[in-house]
Amino acid sequence: SVIDVRQVIDWAGTRDEIASEQIAVVGISFGGFISAIAMGIDSRIRAGVLITSGGNLEKVAFMSKTLPKRWGFRHTEAEFSAQQQRYFQYLSEVAEKGWETAEPAERGFLIDALTYAGYLRNRPLLMINAHRDEVIPREATLDFWEASGRPAISWFPGGHATIWLWYPFIKRKISRFLKVTFGL
Repeated sequence: SVIDVRQVIDWAGTRDEIASEQIAVVGISFGGFISAIAMGIDSRIRAGVLITSGGNLEKVAFMSKTLPKRWGFRHTEAEFSAQQQRYFQYLSEVAEKGWETAEPAERGFLIDALTYAGYLRNRPLLMINAHRDEVIPREATLDFWEASGRPAISWFPGGHATIWLWYPFIKRKISRFLKVTFGL
């Protein structure tokens, strides 16, 4: 998926009718994870909007009210804590050496948005989340928010799917964000 995003950007760069300096990504749910990773590794993406998303996939799987049952996820608290310790050690390495050279203890660390959050600091980013998201735990959203430099964040009433009842407001918020970001 990240490769697909980057290929679209390559293609957009060949098109005269597309302002390649005004490329943004918008990702919803796990598409937000993909968008964050793509933005973290590709500086051609100038802005991002992440909706009902976050970072730290292991935390999402462990704390989500719906995913553990759906995915058959069965870790003990001790196993989860040990994994989180390994992950945060890896994140320290990423901060020091960069994601390209840090060695992950687990391959899954490479596909976690939180791994790339530090690369989003000081870049235009808008997060839109649901107060009662039953899929992406608030803690996972806040972990990503903190690691990416505390970008603009909005919380809407509702859950992971019912946040769309607020679509007219969300659409305006995204539109304003992109207009301000790109000076339109």
